[in-house]
Amino acid sequence: MKRPFASIEHLSQFPEEEEILFSVGSVFRILDVDDRRATDGHWLIKMVMVENDDDLNELRSQLDQQYSTYGNLCDLGAALIAMNDYDRAERYFQILLEYTPESNPSFGIIQNGLGIIYANRGDYQKAFECQERALKFWTQNSLIPSNQHHIANTCVHLGAAYRHRGQFDLALKYLLMAVNLQSPTTSLAFNYNEIAITYRDKGDNRLALDYFLKALDIDENVLKLDKYHPKLATAYNNIGEIYSHLGANDDALNYLIHALEIRLKGTVAIHTDLAAIYHNLGVTYLKKNDFTKALEMHMKALEIDSQIFHDDHESLAMSHHQIAIVQLELEALSDALYHAEKALRIVLRSQAKENLSLVSRFQYNLGCVQYQLDNTGKALKMAEKALNNLLACSVEHQNAMAAIYNLFSLIYEKEGDIVKALEYAKKAIDQTKIWATRNHTFELEIYLARFDQLRNMECASSFTHQKMFLDNISNHDDLIRQLEEEFQRTSSTDILERLQLINNLIIICSRQNNFSLVFKYFNEANVIYSEHQSSNLVTKEQLDEIMISIFFSTARSYYRQQNWTMSLKMFEKSRDLVRKQKDDNPVLLEIYYCMAAVHAHLGEIQLAIDYYELTISTARKRLPDDHPDMQRYTVQFQLFKNNLEEAYSKGYLIRK
Repeated sequence: MKRPFASIEHLSQFPEEEEILFSVGSVFRILDVDDRRATDGHWLIKMVMVENDDDLNELRSQLDQQYSTYGNLCDLGAALIAMNDYDRAERYFQILLEYTPESNPSFGIIQNGLGIIYANRGDYQKAFECQERALKFWTQNSLIPSNQHHIANTCVHLGAAYRHRGQFDLALKYLLMAVNLQSPTTSLAFNYNEIAITYRDKGDNRLALDYFLKALDIDENVLKLDKYHPKLATAYNNIGEIYSHLGANDDALNYLIHALEIRLKGTVAIHTDLAAIYHNLGVTYLKKNDFTKALEMHMKALEIDSQIFHDDHESLAMSHHQIAIVQLELEALSDALYHAEKALRIVLRSQAKENLSLVSRFQYNLGCVQYQLDNTGKALKMAEKALNNLLACSVEHQNAMAAIYNLFSLIYEKEGDIVKALEYAKKAIDQTKIWATRNHTFELEIYLARFDQLRNMECASSFTHQKMFLDNISNHDDLIRQLEEEFQRTSSTDILERLQLINNLIIICSRQNNFSLVFKYFNEANVIYSEHQSSNLVTKEQLDEIMISIFFSTARSYYRQQNWTMSLKMFEKSRDLVRKQKDDNPVLLEIYYCMAAVHAHLGEIQLAIDYYELTISTARKRLPDDHPDMQRYTVQFQLFKNNLEEAYSKGYLIRK
């Protein structure tokens, strides 16, 4: 053994304890931890002493290299930031700032470090000011070595500051500016990560996933970070969070549990990134309806954040917010109310109050709790505040807007005002249409089902109201006009946005049975698709992704016309593009399902059965048995088989 150890039993005042003295720097691998406090009053930890731990040695070497760049207190400050010790980090940077002239290269590094500290504390205004000073310093001192790297790094932190304030377009401007500066690979991974977080906060989870995966690829395959490096834990956590947002909960858990294992191995027990992992695990367990586990995870996140942050930090608000959601599911309404109110109070004290979409989420959640408590007046007040804040946002949040309108509808239904409930249910549907087509979610079906339920209630009381509503629901002219105006405003170089708008127009025109417009827009999409097969503006994969939706939407339009041959042709084009992709596309299930129905209409019975079975077998790999889509597929297949048997029994069809 390189590090000696010896028994000091004969020197101890308590020889019965059989004490052993180990050298400083001795390394132990923990084998087992057993809580025996209930029986023996202590913990029992089994460990084995190891001569070398290659994993930790490699990690230590990489961290030594990472935090020994400048050879002064800047390195110490950076290391303390990584440890979440913001008070000591600020103290050392302030000492440096006092004795460092503004012409010294360290001045920009100090301002950058202070900006990071303030951002992590939630003081985004101070963070912004420090990063602005850093950027001004680096742009005015172009002869300093690695100057371009420092400018790029500062742009990333400025982008993050704008993101925290809810100014996503400005955030992306600085983040993409940093990419164009061709910063070193290490910084590029960090840059991609911040771009991904910004897209996540905008609600574009698929773009967020693309950038998170790019960052992970650099960390693992280019930088070849040690498998216990904290950056890998961050990368896996972020990817897990996005999979959770996309509804791929099993994939999310795999990434998040791996991130947790890395963090518990390679970092201190009290760390914001560890809290973030617990937070995302809680969200994922909630989606899997494991409410007890979800609550446990969120309580762990709150415990960590409470030890790190001041009581006006947005992370504390988010923990209370998530706990309130879980308590609401557990029907612990008093606890849910406490945490929802506390979350809103904290966020309104923090600088995150400028992020109106975040504030709106908290107000909406409190409104849901008040609704469950039958406090409809308070619920309505919160819903109004949530709506006003969301309407004031520069970025559209259709899904959140739909949820707020649905809350209005629920409140008015509880108060017995079915007409108003229907009005807001219709608004929820309108907001969800575009969101659902972009994100392949099933909220639209839920809102449509609720709307039908309300309409049936209204039918029982008023034929006039029903007629008024039916006159209104078929009028999509305003929405078509808005989408066309947005299409005209969209730059011809923004290919993906133009194609997405065309897809939305196809969907709306199809619902209106305006098929001439459907085919006009489809032809426009086809021209754009053909012209940009080899383009610097967009990748082939991105083009194919949006054309999958366009072919699918057009196929459904042909289906409405009962043009089964053209409908099948379009579904096949959509299916073939999906099969070329590396990752499974959620729309594949709907393609198979619709193709089964088309083959049935064409009288191709065996092909219809094959596609129904393919739909269900594929769905079982992705969806729980109680998922609405799974139930829809199985019920429809059973109805088809029942109708088939009836046709055979009556002689309408002959068995082959």
